[in-house]
Parts: sequence; C-alpha cells; structure tokens
Amino acid sequence: MLDCLILGDSIGLGVAKVRPDCAVYATKGVTSAAFAVNFLSAAPGKKATPRVAATVIISLGANDRDLTSVADSLVLLRTQITAPTVLWLLAAGKPAMRDTVRHVAERFGDRVIDIKPMAGPDGLHPDGPGYLRIAALTRRRTAPLP
Repeated sequence: MLDCLILGDSIGLGVAKVRPDCAVYATKGVTSAAFAVNFLSAAPGKKATPRVAATVIISLGANDRDLTSVADSLVLLRTQITAPTVLWLLAAGKPAMRDTVRHVAERFGDRVIDIKPMAGPDGLHPDGPGYLRIAALTRRRTAPLP
C-alpha cells in the first residue's frame, strides 16, 4: 500500500516536490472535469489507484472557470477514493470555487487545508516556505488543520 498519493494540478505537482514519499498523478493546468475523466478512464496499471493509498491529497479547482460541472466532477472522483485519509488543498481563487471544493470535502468527511495564506507572488501557487508548510500539514494524521 502506498503511504501517500497526490492527485490534481500544478499545485499538486509542487507538493510532490516536497513530498517525494508520495506517488503523484497530476497535470499542470488541468480542470476538475478533465482530471476526473482522464484519471478514471486510465487503463488499469497505468495509474496509481487511490484504493491502495493510506492518504490521498487532492488539489483541484484552481484551473476551473465553469462552476457548473466542478461539483459533479469532484464528487465523481471522490467516490472512487477509499483511502482512510483524504485531504483537499483549498486553493486561492474564486470564492464560489473554494466553497464548492469545501462542500465536497465536507460531504465525504474529509479534511481541508486552506493554502490561500501560503500563496506566493502569483497569488495562487505557494512559495517555497508555503509548500514546506503544506508538506508538514499533510503528514499529520490527527492534528487539526487550519
């Protein structure tokens, strides 16, 4: 069983750099809908399955512009994850998008890490210390998250 699996976008790729212990399935610039379709349709053996990870970290929503399909895509993805611990990285961005991600996480009893306070100069991606803080927070299994 994998200890950790990161799913998502460029923020997920950044977290993977400071969490080399995690397997990663992430794509720069990907939307939630595209990620869900690509991930769920990948041929068996071609993807790291979230059914064999102790912790799954999801970073999606930052690239979405159309809010209509985001919740459905995130729920579809989340229903395929049976990991004991699921963490959602809540990116800076549109308040409605943040609310959608938060709502999906709450629906499944998952925890959320708000990375907005860790955003670097572009206002979206964490800076070096921000990624290190996210790494530390994602390693904690029982401590409360911000």
